Amino acid sequence: MNVRRLLAMIGIAAGLLTLASCVERKEVGTLNADGSGKAVVDVLVASPGPDVVAFGRTYAEQMIQHTQGAAAWNDFTIEAAADGRAHIRATVYFADVSKFRLDRPFQTMWDKNADGTYTFKMQKEQAASQPASPQMTDEQVAQAIATARANYKQQQPAMQLLLNNLKLEMTFELPGEVTATSIFEKTGSDQVTLKVDGKQVMAAMDKIMGDEKLLAGAIKNGTTPRESDELLMENLFGKKGAVSATVAGRVGTLFDYKSEAAAAKAGQAAAFAKAGIGAAATEAGK
Repeated sequence: MNVRRLLAMIGIAAGLLTLASCVERKEVGTLNADGSGKAVVDVLVASPGPDVVAFGRTYAEQMIQHTQGAAAWNDFTIEAAADGRAHIRATVYFADVSKFRLDRPFQTMWDKNADGTYTFKMQKEQAASQPASPQMTDEQVAQAIATARANYKQQQPAMQLLLNNLKLEMTFELPGEVTATSIFEKTGSDQVTLKVDGKQVMAAMDKIMGDEKLLAGAIKNGTTPRESDELLMENLFGKKGAVSATVAGRVGTLFDYKSEAAAAKAGQAAAFAKAGIGAAATEAGK
């Protein structure tokens, strides 16, 4: 079981794991009915060295480079927080939420249903299926489980270091009344939130690795990406299925996307320069 892939499931870019062991991250997204929107990203991350602001710039640059479908970035703040961590805050605009992905392997989807309602959904990027292991004896399965558990035990200290202080909170303001949710917490009439705690993830992984019947079935029968996602979600949140919300009734426009995005695009180069963001990230943000 790959440590980086696990962390990627909950929204921390794999390329940043060697740089930070303490991350608190909040994202607040606002979505229009046509799928356009914006997100405010607020991050506190421990710096491995004394130059906290320089590290914050590195984090911001990688965030920009690993984000897909962004139309413009603006309102950057990069500073040293009172507790010594780097504090990064920025606003990003996107024309289509279904093509937008921040620096994490979550896909966000916004779809109109046949009955006139809408579904907002988050799902992990689809990885390759794990094929079944042909004609394994019970002894071979037991040995494979023992090997997997030994590897996991070796990785546990590094996972605990990376996950112990990890907190991720994603809130979305949707363009209509939320009438049903799955895994998402309804935090307002038109708002949903998903929270993930690193210790919670560790506990879920420990539970999965301790379930011999489950591991034996996965080794013998193989797993699909959806099955892997459902397994993780079930152990994290106590239920299977997609992270989703149903929006019914009148849907509309929460803000003037064209105007705000155009202004952000016009001011993006100046915002990057003011924050001290490098040329590679500036090019990626175009």
